[in-house]
Amino acid sequence: MADEPNATQPDQDVPLKPVGKAGKVIAPTATQSGAGVAWSNGAATYAGSDGKDMFNGSEKDDIFLSNGSTKNTDPSDPGRDRETMNGHAGHDVAVLPGFREDYKAVMPHATQYPGANSPAWENTDTLYGRVIALENIHTGESYVMSNVESVVFDKGDPFANPKQAVQNLPEKIASGAMQSASTQELHLQAQADLSPAEQRTAKIAATRECAQEVAGQYKLGMGVEGMIDMADQVVQKLDQSGIEVDSRKPPEADQPTSNVTQRAFAMDIKPM
Repeated sequence: MADEPNATQPDQDVPLKPVGKAGKVIAPTATQSGAGVAWSNGAATYAGSDGKDMFNGSEKDDIFLSNGSTKNTDPSDPGRDRETMNGHAGHDVAVLPGFREDYKAVMPHATQYPGANSPAWENTDTLYGRVIALENIHTGESYVMSNVESVVFDKGDPFANPKQAVQNLPEKIASGAMQSASTQELHLQAQADLSPAEQRTAKIAATRECAQEVAGQYKLGMGVEGMIDMADQVVQKLDQSGIEVDSRKPPEADQPTSNVTQRAFAMDIKPM
């Protein structure tokens, strides 16, 4: 069929068409928060819009478009202070509005790691280096990324729509129109700001034991501050117990499932 992908053609020549919903949240269009549309070339796009932004990736290569990184969204929603992007498989990319210098990479708090029953914990006892948080130094907004390999900064020129992101992401990066960084690079930057004691604390917060203990002690109605205090106490308790963390290894990144993001990685986004 003329509209099916052809392995002998360059990706930019492959017609893109929705072939089905992707991800855990079902919505009519790809521009609603948390919705995913899989395209015929094996990439899926997710775009946030309504201030309740939690993205759950598909088994394909996913492009997470933060609120404001597409022109049909409002980047100044006062009711939104955090976006969570959960990669699943493939090489996943998060696109954020603005410039790289607008953001500071920080170690996630214990409460920002995936829950104890999340698929992210499969075959691992640590997610240290596989979860990174970026904070916008101007707005205070936080972006927490789990199993996302790369971050792209749109330099103030957002994509027109999710489909354009799939079509033009590699070219935007190659031309310098958008900046890119691997999450591993951002993780190392965040780690460099920590003392040895703080590094150990960060590694404890990234363990399966910590996630399980936090889940076990959580109570409905304890509130955000109460949950943070409880998690801090869990980390302190595990530290005092002498938990071993230095020899643990996070899971390896999956192989790409589409040529679109694979070409983007081949330019200057290096997977972990």
